[in-house]
Amino acid sequence: MDIQPELRELEMQTYAIYTSQLENGNTPLILAAEIGHKETVELLLQHKAQVDAAKKDGRTPLFIAALNGHKETVELLLQHKAQVDAAKKVSRGPLRECCAGWGTPLLVAAQNGHKETVELLLQHKAQVDAANEEWGTPLYIAAQNGHKETVELLLQHKAQVDAAKKDGRTPLLIAAQKGHKETVELLLQHKAQVDAANKDGWTPLHIAAMNGHKETVELLLQHKAQVDAANELVPA
Repeated sequence: MDIQPELRELEMQTYAIYTSQLENGNTPLILAAEIGHKETVELLLQHKAQVDAAKKDGRTPLFIAALNGHKETVELLLQHKAQVDAAKKVSRGPLRECCAGWGTPLLVAAQNGHKETVELLLQHKAQVDAANEEWGTPLYIAAQNGHKETVELLLQHKAQVDAAKKDGRTPLLIAAQKGHKETVELLLQHKAQVDAANKDGWTPLHIAAMNGHKETVELLLQHKAQVDAANELVPA
């Protein structure tokens, strides 16, 4: 008796199970990647789960694993050819791209300070300056959250130190605003423009002074920030 048709049917049914989507777009692979169950992820991939099958909101298994800092799961997905920069992209000019929606796996890993995951993604040629309109570049969001080690790693991989958001805020300005002194110092060591202002004319010194970040103000002055720079606008 020829059992090949039955085997093929069983294989097709198994494939359908492993790639089936729940109401919000979760596949079994996405759920396992979110929790960081590496061995389960590996099993699903061995059974031909689609490595880049995304949720309805566009997030892939790699994105979700990177967001949660599951380095080993990220590595496994990359070994199975997951798209390292999976995101809807719209060209924003020659210097960088702006990613609509959630951004890239690198962006969310940097946001949360998952240094080892950031390093792994960069080793797999993730675009270091791929940006999201809301969050800016990976360097910007890491600086905003005071993730100094992640900032340093991104700078080592040639991230643009003064890459600004649409409103003109640079990584240095946002770090100064938040009072992240060590991050400010690191950015200045990498030649960040000390007086780079946002579109309303606010410099890092303005914003640090307004927020009472004395040590940050002192550091900026040591790096020759303009002490009497003036503007008449109130920052957002």
